[in-house]
Amino acid sequence: TSSLGEAFTMASKGVEGVSTTIKTVSSNLRGDVTLQRRRPPRVIKSDGVIEPYDINIATVQQVLWGAEEDKLIGANKNVYADEIYENHFFLPDHMLLVLTATRVILMVKSRNSAQLLEEPFLILWAVDYNNIRGTEVLVKDQRSSPTQADALLMLYTISAVPVSGSKNSTELRIKVHQKTSQNVQAGIEAAQLKAMTT
Repeated sequence: TSSLGEAFTMASKGVEGVSTTIKTVSSNLRGDVTLQRRRPPRVIKSDGVIEPYDINIATVQQVLWGAEEDKLIGANKNVYADEIYENHFFLPDHMLLVLTATRVILMVKSRNSAQLLEEPFLILWAVDYNNIRGTEVLVKDQRSSPTQADALLMLYTISAVPVSGSKNSTELRIKVHQKTSQNVQAGIEAAQLKAMTT
């Protein structure tokens, strides 16, 4: 009798599983359920080379795709959803500098949350590589706190660029730490060179 009861229990659990699967599939087909990715999509850069999956790079690409323009420069959502990620740099004051196949984009977290994908980032400015005239690192006061930006990376443009919270400018300032300023500058120049040669 015990084996007959076990067989009946197994059969009913199997039917429950099939029933649950059918309900899930039918609700997905009707659009009742919103599916959510387990991880951000893989990044494939402009050279088309498929590299090993990197959750940090994939997350920044997702941030880029969900970024919103600030009200002062347009207030559009998902403006750069078609951009191809190339590189990124986390900067002081919750800033994120993203280099794409065609432009440099400076954005800031809209709220001070621990997770990158919790709230959309606001785009402070974006400049195409063909509008960049040059870059320069300016070192600020050496007595700054180690957590504060102690240098400015200047991006000089050919024509004025809309900047959130200020007027259009041909001199874009990026707050950086002096010890990482050369890496950021080299990253911008390498991405610009790559964009100009492809």
